Amino acid sequence: MANFVQLFSTGGFGLFETLGLLGQGGLIFTVIRTLQSTGQDKIKNLLKKLNIPPRFHSQATLGITAMLLLATVGVNNSLPKIGELYYKEGKELYDEGLLVEAKTEYEKAAKVAPQYSNTLIALGEIYESLGDLDQAKKQYQRVLEQGDPRAFNNLGRVYMSSKDKQSDAESLLRIGLKHLAKGPKKKDPQLNYELHLNLGWVLFEQKLYDEAEKELREAAKFNDELKKDPAKKTLPLSGGLAYCLLPEVRKKVMEGRKDKTNEQPRADDEKEKLDWTDKCKKKAHPETIAQYKWFIEKGKRDLAENMDTSGVVNTKPQPSTQP
Repeated sequence: MANFVQLFSTGGFGLFETLGLLGQGGLIFTVIRTLQSTGQDKIKNLLKKLNIPPRFHSQATLGITAMLLLATVGVNNSLPKIGELYYKEGKELYDEGLLVEAKTEYEKAAKVAPQYSNTLIALGEIYESLGDLDQAKKQYQRVLEQGDPRAFNNLGRVYMSSKDKQSDAESLLRIGLKHLAKGPKKKDPQLNYELHLNLGWVLFEQKLYDEAEKELREAAKFNDELKKDPAKKTLPLSGGLAYCLLPEVRKKVMEGRKDKTNEQPRADDEKEKLDWTDKCKKKAHPETIAQYKWFIEKGKRDLAENMDTSGVVNTKPQPSTQP
């Protein structure tokens, strides 16, 4: 019960709102007051107010203790459900591009239900989107031991931003693909797309252009399965980025082959590059600052200007505090 009070009495958790959802507000309020008012005299005064004769005080105290035990067990068993509620609220805010507000809800969810992997992944993505990579890594590492391919993908993506961690990123992404192939989400187009995209990206950074092209083409196949949310009219996160990378990778591949074998570009190479560039401009939806920053660093500002950055920043205007 002390743990429960600590969880819900700090950080603006809305204790009584949550307890109202559980239908146990009155009982827990009494228990909390009893815990705060320590000492036998306080309990005796409570029993007197309830008009319980002194000869029944021991039995009444036992009854209060039993209620305390049952209430504690009930609330403790309900914590995962409370965590799910906070997670759902955070997800709705995240989908609207309200990252800071979503982060608050995810942190609440992680505090009451730290074993819920969806929350830890989501919280890591928030930190990553906001540029706090150290905190993002901590969240992903907590899920990594469960073998969740999402954790391998996201942690690999974080390591991609460090030049000395490219091989670590590649290892994580390859393991993630193996776990995905054996798991229940093996046909998930979004996760397949992200793993192939990030693996292609890290191979490109390591100048392994032929392997990078293979992975990015595979990502492009899954990209075509990703659909825009009809309700919100939003593009899938990280969607379209494979098309942005493919022209660059293809160019490097052909330069390498020309130097080695004097192989000439295919007749449809230019047409394919134009098609990829067009899809990039229409579908690119970066999820993190690092993804968007890459195009700026590479001098691809024309592509960056056309990207939908609603997955990176808050796109809704906030009310002004000025008169």
